[in-house]
Amino acid sequence: AVDAVASNLCCMRSLLRVGAVDEAVPPYHVGRIARLLEGCSSEYEEVPSKGHWWWDTAVANDGGTVNDERLRKFFAEAFSSQDDCPIGYEHVTTNVDAVLGSCGFRVEQQVVPFRTSRVALIADRSLRTQNVRRLAVEAGHFDTVDGDAIADTTTRICRSSDAAWVPCEATGRG
Repeated sequence: AVDAVASNLCCMRSLLRVGAVDEAVPPYHVGRIARLLEGCSSEYEEVPSKGHWWWDTAVANDGGTVNDERLRKFFAEAFSSQDDCPIGYEHVTTNVDAVLGSCGFRVEQQVVPFRTSRVALIADRSLRTQNVRRLAVEAGHFDTVDGDAIADTTTRICRSSDAAWVPCEATGRG
């Protein structure tokens, strides 16, 4: 499953972090993801002598795998960056509620739920989709989706009955 969605991480900085003695998420699995992301903007860190959760500071809620100084610094740097996605980037999801968007778009509804959906940046400001019924887009970020023109003010598009992309409203999930 990781192989199918690893490309989602290639357009953004990622930090893959695991305790060296983690029994819930074995370091081998995180290392495998790191190998899939070679060439992407990712970092891999195996924290010596640590398990899945650890708290090693004197201040409450200030430590462990998800909230220590290392992660706070990483998040501050990553979220202040506005890196562009490379042409050829492909966003993959099987569950629209489990994967956030990236690169100025987010799959909000699938044609066939829980089947693989793909959104690829095929040219500057141009997307190609597969198994996507509703797509949220950053206004003015894209000119075409599957060859259909998108207005600069559009923030959400849906497939019409004739399979063309048209502006629409949010009407539920999945």
